[in-house]
Amino acid sequence: MGRFFVIGLKGSLGVSGLVLLSAALVFVHDFITQAAYFKVKTLSVQGTRRLSRETVLEQAKIRKGTSALGINLGLTRRRLLAHPWIVDATVKRQLPSGVEIRIQEEDPLALVEMGDLFLVNRQGEIFKKWSPSDPQDLPIVRGLDFSDVGVLGAPPSAAWKDAMAVLRRITAPHALFPGSMVQSVHADPELGITLCLFDGGKALHLGHGDFAVKLVRFREAFLRLSAMENISDFDVIDVRERDRIVVIPVRTGPVPRTGKEA
Repeated sequence: MGRFFVIGLKGSLGVSGLVLLSAALVFVHDFITQAAYFKVKTLSVQGTRRLSRETVLEQAKIRKGTSALGINLGLTRRRLLAHPWIVDATVKRQLPSGVEIRIQEEDPLALVEMGDLFLVNRQGEIFKKWSPSDPQDLPIVRGLDFSDVGVLGAPPSAAWKDAMAVLRRITAPHALFPGSMVQSVHADPELGITLCLFDGGKALHLGHGDFAVKLVRFREAFLRLSAMENISDFDVIDVRERDRIVVIPVRTGPVPRTGKEA
């Protein structure tokens, strides 16, 4: 009987000891994490181009006065990645009282018109629906729908790939063909790619593939036209065929009238 009493007493003491130890650890943890020494005083935000510092901190849900030790770094990173403009993010403590956030933003390539306008990045991925606060000076891709993008594991269509390939070339640094000339890109499964230039009144027919060569040919034709006295401007330049370039000059003079005059 006495032996069972001793065993029970030891067990009770052991449980009590664990409870006390747990309480002590919780107390120490709370004391450390709530200590003024570890309160966030410095917040460093790097990598922003379009997003403001305030937007990033609001998305991260971090503010001055928060305990640096109490911040869940993994959860904070997931919050940042939930923002459509943020591709990647890292969150680091700079003890005793600092936090560093570094983000990588999306690099928008174009707008795609599919009922609504959507932003596409340089990887050819739609990353958000366009809103008035988003860039407005991007070329618009028309003639495609969601089936061209590639959904549920299906690959993008050839027309989508062609449109993205042309856009990457004309927006690349030091591109021979300035992307600022392009107002919109029309993708057609049969006719291929057509660029609407300047105010949309001029067209460049590129067709399918060989876009690097075709853009160089267009540039050469454009420079020659600029030097010619009898043709100062154009409506259409067609470089779809390898062995010829078709130029339709701007029509000048009176527009022919049809029908009988009263």
